[in-house]
Amino acid sequence: MERVFTLKKRFLFPALLFVFIAIIFTIGCTNHLLKPHQSDLSILVKLEKSSGRNITTGDYQITTWIENRDGTKSHHQEINSTAGADASIIFEELAIGSEINIHLEVVETGTTGKKLVGTSDWITVNEGTNVVVIVLREDSDTVTAVTQTYNIGDEYRDDSGASIGYVFEVNDSYIKIVEKNEGWQNYWCGVPSNINNWSDLINISDGEEMYNAVKNQQTGDRSIFTYANNKNTSGESGWYIPTKDELNAVFNMNKTHQKVSGLSGDYWSSSIASITGDYTAYYVSITGDGIISSGTAAVDVEKNVIVVKKIDL
Repeated sequence: MERVFTLKKRFLFPALLFVFIAIIFTIGCTNHLLKPHQSDLSILVKLEKSSGRNITTGDYQITTWIENRDGTKSHHQEINSTAGADASIIFEELAIGSEINIHLEVVETGTTGKKLVGTSDWITVNEGTNVVVIVLREDSDTVTAVTQTYNIGDEYRDDSGASIGYVFEVNDSYIKIVEKNEGWQNYWCGVPSNINNWSDLINISDGEEMYNAVKNQQTGDRSIFTYANNKNTSGESGWYIPTKDELNAVFNMNKTHQKVSGLSGDYWSSSIASITGDYTAYYVSITGDGIISSGTAAVDVEKNVIVVKKIDL
């Protein structure tokens, strides 16, 4: 009997420890399953006259809250804003998949002037970054709220309603879109000697800045910058060659959402790799299986090209 008692005592602590860990694990899993996944929603409020001109004078108090589908209200906030400056509001910890309606009241501070009241459309909270732009336009005694929601993979339409690209990056103050169709094979630059400021270009890490620095030196050859020039005609503007990081973001968006058809092979970025010896630049590759990789090549080698655009909200 003494030997049996000794064995039980020896295994008592490990057994209790196992039970304790099992209880903690079960509680943790239960809380994880019961707690809904959450995301944040960023609101950008623009104040405009009916003519489209921004309200440029006065200080304003903006009151916002969320109406839920069950009729309850939540996330009440009050912020102060100066006319002519966009107001940014963040609603935190919203349940993914929930439908909400955003209410706004705008009153000019220190006056008894007209109160601008706006209500958004019903919005579904998505996973990741959610950005909504609400424009309050004053038209006589009627104020309407125009709501635009952007998520990665969304189709983007210009002011005329024409579809021109897909969203691959979302920020609180801007989005970036990629053109709907890829270009053909082009050189980074046709003749390296046409570019007279390589030592300055090597330090540029912004695609739009690189395009503006090189575009006028590439007219007349089959460079990727001439391709972008040809996109920025007939009322179009703002298209540029993406950096290698932007290309990675484009490929990851397309890998998930499959928006740009035929996107496969090597694509030039605007990022320069070296000006020592051979002039080289970075390219990014994507296979039909969605495998993304990158490398460098001489700037007079042909590769595919695609352009992107940054759009301020």
